[in-house]
Amino acid sequence: MERDRVQIYSDLAGQFPFYLAARGGGWLVSSHAWPHGREPDPLAAAVDVVCPHVLPLAEGRSFLRGVREVGGGHLISAGSGGVEVRRYAPWLPERVTDPAEGARALRSALVEAVRLRRRSGVVTSDLSGGVDSTALALLAARLSPEVIDAVVYHHLSAPADDLAQAVRVAGADRRIRLATVRGTPDTLPYQRLDQAWADRPAPGALAHRRAMLRLRWAAAHGSGAHLTGEGADALLHPSPAYLADLVRAGSVARLAKDSAALAQLRKISPGGLMLRAVRLARTSPATALRQLGRSLSVPPRAAGSPADAVSWWSVSGEAIGWLAPRVRSELADLATDPATTRAMPEGAGPADHAALAELRSAAHAQRYLRELGAGVGVAVHAPYLDRAVIRGCLAVPAVLRAERGRFKPLLVAALRDLVPNDALSRTTKGAYQAEEYLGARRARREISALLADSRLVDLGVVDPRAVTVTLTRLCHGAPVPLGSFSRLLALEIALRDT
Repeated sequence: MERDRVQIYSDLAGQFPFYLAARGGGWLVSSHAWPHGREPDPLAAAVDVVCPHVLPLAEGRSFLRGVREVGGGHLISAGSGGVEVRRYAPWLPERVTDPAEGARALRSALVEAVRLRRRSGVVTSDLSGGVDSTALALLAARLSPEVIDAVVYHHLSAPADDLAQAVRVAGADRRIRLATVRGTPDTLPYQRLDQAWADRPAPGALAHRRAMLRLRWAAAHGSGAHLTGEGADALLHPSPAYLADLVRAGSVARLAKDSAALAQLRKISPGGLMLRAVRLARTSPATALRQLGRSLSVPPRAAGSPADAVSWWSVSGEAIGWLAPRVRSELADLATDPATTRAMPEGAGPADHAALAELRSAAHAQRYLRELGAGVGVAVHAPYLDRAVIRGCLAVPAVLRAERGRFKPLLVAALRDLVPNDALSRTTKGAYQAEEYLGARRARREISALLADSRLVDLGVVDPRAVTVTLTRLCHGAPVPLGSFSRLLALEIALRDT
């Protein structure tokens, strides 16, 4: 702070955003949106539900009219001359050409991140058996003279393959003391939505009772800092869109091999993936936004495909169909506005854009989890969202963070000799979609009641009949855009809390 100027910095990930709005001849800045007292913004709501991963549409928007969200490496500079918002850090750091250099930077950043949390006293950790939380728990154990208490979640009716993996890891290291918290019908997603407080749309609100199992466990163990793996997927698991980078680099042999491996994993045609990669390499952001505008104007009828991930962004046609015609038209106009193209992250290709968008989403998820933890006296930390960790990962181009046949190789290389290789050998993640379907069927009446009194319908954002069709399909086990549906209900909850 200078005598005549104040500067407010948001963190690089955006888990601690600020909200800015003109008020009474001046400016009001707050850490939450609700003090601004504004009306909900229908267009921002449509963006949040249908295309939150399209950064030039989503970045800087709150769900209130005239209120700007300032996050993800921005600063607010206020003085007698007015208020200015600008980036204080580039979207992407200077790139390295040697992945070993990136691994060394990540190693140093993660060790320091966990060491800093040790100063908070007792450290506890998630340990799902996946490489992200496993790495943090084992690092904490290595840096501590005491045994580290760790927790894994398990639901007997919808197992996610996490329990067996976590038990295996903990059983091989006496420094880890593993506990299991078990889900019940009442902790499934969508249960007791009336208790799911959220000051902004937070998909995690739909599974708040599941999250509270771990947080109350941490509180009971006197945790001074509880570690989560949030953010690691965004940084360490490149989007399949990196195939377009291989096309641009002329790496034909690797393109063929990686396409074949991805096609086998996703049960799709390798030739189709390669063709998509070639098309994507030739598609500019402006062209991609025009294509998005067309799909918003006339929602595609064909169901989505796993190959859709080889794109600048993947937007569900079914979710587009939920939007009321007027707001859909406004959103299409916004997508094709030249100013939107200019708002694209500078220097980011499709895989970079995907990583930045996922990072923003992870920051919002972590913010909600942290605020839940505060309610029971637990400080929830996400070391992967630390500035140095983010810069260390994003300095490595996506094509170097991806390695055929290996899962998150940058993390494995970074922690070599610190964490046993066997502990980081898992190549899958726990899948919780089964819980989503079980929870939706159990809470169908509550969800229907929420939609029958929908704030989004009142605002002219969605067509209730289209959303009800999706709910019916979800309750019958049909494939639906779960992420979009979760965001829609999360926004309904947030609108009731404003």
